[in-house]
Amino acid sequence: MEMIRVGIVGATGYMGGEVLRILLDHPGAEIAWMSSRTGKPISDYHPNLFGLDRGLGLRRKGLHPG
Repeated sequence: MEMIRVGIVGATGYMGGEVLRILLDHPGAEIAWMSSRTGKPISDYHPNLFGLDRGLGLRRKGLHPG
């Protein structure tokens, strides 16, 4: 199965956290980036994902295709 790279806008919100949780366990998805208005670790907002983010950083990025 080919990996699909995805980005999550609003990763600290409720829906962003649910999408992140689902995609972290999906064998065909790779989270390429996440964005929000904060620079805090994702586990500060979603403690249930502590350790599951595999070192993904939460940083604000512009929405550029590619």
